[in-house]
Amino acid sequence: MISEHEGPGTLVILANFVSPLPVDLTEAAVLRQWAEQAPRKLWLARPGDVLITPVPLSEPFRRYVFHRLGVPERSVTVITVPDTPHLPTAQALAEHHLLEPLRALVAERPTARLLPTALDEASAALAADLRSPVVPRPAGPFRRRPAPPGGSSGRRTGPGRRR
Repeated sequence: MISEHEGPGTLVILANFVSPLPVDLTEAAVLRQWAEQAPRKLWLARPGDVLITPVPLSEPFRRYVFHRLGVPERSVTVITVPDTPHLPTAQALAEHHLLEPLRALVAERPTARLLPTALDEASAALAADLRSPVVPRPAGPFRRRPAPPGGSSGRRTGPGRRR
């Protein structure tokens, strides 16, 4: 498992599930549904971190996660970006006047690094605007996905199947 908290500084965790990388931004219903998993990013948080999410976190979930992590609730800043159809989460920050408060938070954390869910153009621009590096991914080749059940060759046998 990759620990994003290796290295110095705090993280600005950008749960940018609303991004043009997975699907076209006009597919608002799909993006909203995908964004429902944004609260899970709270599991990555440590004291001093900032979580930017397109979905509000429920109080019971917040309490549970912070309790399980042993992290004081008030030590992590959570910014909820209101739903903004056809706009990536990183750009929606400016649309909802949340960019200046975020800049102030990052200025208090000079070693902060941006950890986006999707490294899209908008999140790269946000990192440049904040003058924060993006958390690097491990070097080396990507791992192959596990083989499908029934064999690793991907060939199918039987009636009407490829050989």
